[in-house]
Parts: sequence; C-alpha cells; structure tokens
Amino acid sequence: MFKHLRNNFTQAFGGTLIWLIILITVFITPKNITLIFLWRLIGIALILAIIFGVIYTYLWEYSIFKASTNIIISTVINVLAGFGSVYLFSSEMFSRLIAYTPYILVTTLIGHIVGFYLYSKFSNKKLAKDINMKLEMKK
Repeated sequence: MFKHLRNNFTQAFGGTLIWLIILITVFITPKNITLIFLWRLIGIALILAIIFGVIYTYLWEYSIFKASTNIIISTVINVLAGFGSVYLFSSEMFSRLIAYTPYILVTTLIGHIVGFYLYSKFSNKKLAKDINMKLEMKK
C-alpha cells in the first residue's frame, strides 16, 4: 500500500508541476519568474499531489469508511486544497473567489457524488467480469 501511495504521489507531483508550467506559459507568460513564484508552484504541486496521489487513493481503495463519509471527506479536503492552491497562486484571486465558497462547496459535493456513482458502477462491472472469468476457469 505504501509503495502504491508513494508512486501515486510522485506521479501526481511531477504531472501537476508540468501541467502548471504549461498553463502558465500558455495563459500568463510571465516576463520574469522569481524564486518565490517557483516555490509557490512547488507548493501547489505538493498540495495537489497529496490530495490526488495519496488521500484520494487511500480513501477510495484502502479505507473502510462508508461511501457517504468518503464523499464528505473528499469534498472538504478538495475545497480546502483548492482554496490553498489559489491563495498560493494569487492572493487577489483568492479574495475574489472566497465569496463563492458555498457554491463551490455544493458543486464539489455534487461532483463527488456523481464521481462516486460512476466509479462504483465501473468497479462493480470490473469485479463481476473478474468473478465470471474465475468461475469459467473452474469449469
């Protein structure tokens, strides 16, 4: 489990950092990049890697919580990480965005409910296929 989580973290961190650099290059094209800006990008990549590489993987693959608990934990952590990432990127953007917290929270909750429904449907089909294959092999 720890090896899987570590690999997910590493992949999410590298992927997020590359993704951020591409987005900033395409949409912002800063004339000069300061060291603090680079550290903030690393902080954002670190936050997102912890969320998507470790916490989500643990919650949906290894934890024994009920689905509703996973959805609530995922929603709260996702919103907090999102706000933290936005704050690291731009405090001005954060101050404008904070007024929309209830809408962001509800939208994120709905997204996690739909995501869980689709994920569980996919997992059940995969599990049923694996079980059917094992039953056919025993015949």
